[in-house]
Amino acid sequence: DLSHRHLCDGPYGCDPSADKFDNAVAKWFQNTASSIDPFVKLAKDALSCGFSGLVIMSSIFKLLPMQLAYISGPFHPSYYGMIAATFNR
Repeated sequence: DLSHRHLCDGPYGCDPSADKFDNAVAKWFQNTASSIDPFVKLAKDALSCGFSGLVIMSSIFKLLPMQLAYISGPFHPSYYGMIAATFNR
């Protein structure tokens, strides 16, 4: 789960950080060796319940570098954003 603030009449309302957060995560997936700071700064306003998992992933990728094999998203057909990715070691 990415930002939960894509839909203005959704349960959390909308916020400009929603697209910025989701896109920053997708960009980080392209290069997981890069800093997570761009999406960390947006996380509070974006209301991402998957944020803590992304922070854990960033630590794992520092120990076990991986390359993106496939990415689908980010999409937000509802009030929250979604992304799926596959990585190769």
